Amino acid sequence: MNRLTDRTRANNAATSDNWERSADHRRHVTAMITRGFTGGAARVCLLGAGNCNDVDLAALVATFAEVHLVDIDAGAMSAGVERQGLGGESKIVPHGGVDLTGVWDELAAWSSDTPATHEQVDAMIGRMRDWPGPDIGGPFDMVVSLSLLSQLIAAAVEALGERHPRLADLVVAVRARHLRLLFDLTRPGGYGLLVTDVFASDTAPMLPQIDDKLVPALVKHMSDHGNHFHGLQPAAIVRAILTELDAEHTMPHRQLVEPWRWTLGERCYAMLGFKYQRAGESA
Repeated sequence: MNRLTDRTRANNAATSDNWERSADHRRHVTAMITRGFTGGAARVCLLGAGNCNDVDLAALVATFAEVHLVDIDAGAMSAGVERQGLGGESKIVPHGGVDLTGVWDELAAWSSDTPATHEQVDAMIGRMRDWPGPDIGGPFDMVVSLSLLSQLIAAAVEALGERHPRLADLVVAVRARHLRLLFDLTRPGGYGLLVTDVFASDTAPMLPQIDDKLVPALVKHMSDHGNHFHGLQPAAIVRAILTELDAEHTMPHRQLVEPWRWTLGERCYAMLGFKYQRAGESA
């Protein structure tokens, strides 16, 4: 048994009925995914598909020849597809039980009660860096990370504990590996989209109440004052993309999407998007 997978399944089960409350977020994300594609032979891959509450699968099926869904929780994906009335849809290709870190089982075996040594952390970072990635049929014309990065970083925090001296190193490594995976799964000329939560209403109780147009300013204020999830300060994400992926040369077109909100369960999240086109032939 993997306790991190069990936690993921529990979280998915707790938010499986969030379809209606996700409507605005879903429209926003689906529009970012489909923009620029008019149907035909293009293939899209969604990393961290989970319950699929944050995407309109019918719109994706109408736009893309194949819709690949990837998540560690196969049951949540299957139920999400069924809830949207698309069970048996041949264009949807599920990939359940897929590790998107290369070290998921090892992370689950660690605990702050028995802290990992510096040597163990170094070895794990090396294995993540050298991991070739999952065999899910890539590269794709469009690859999307659906609020997955924060979950992967949270797993690293749980594995080491908040007070471990190497926590920051592991968080940076997890973030870098995920950004690299997103990029590697994107075909030359194709597009990628990172969607991530930055902070939540439990540390920013005003987030659910403010006007939509004030959300970007709140995100900047909170991030400037250190109110964000580990490794997910917007400026740090952009720096990581520019440095880890040499975006000046590998991403001729890139855009930091203006922040928005997503109400999920009992919490409201500040969301951020980063969309790019990978250098190469035009998609």
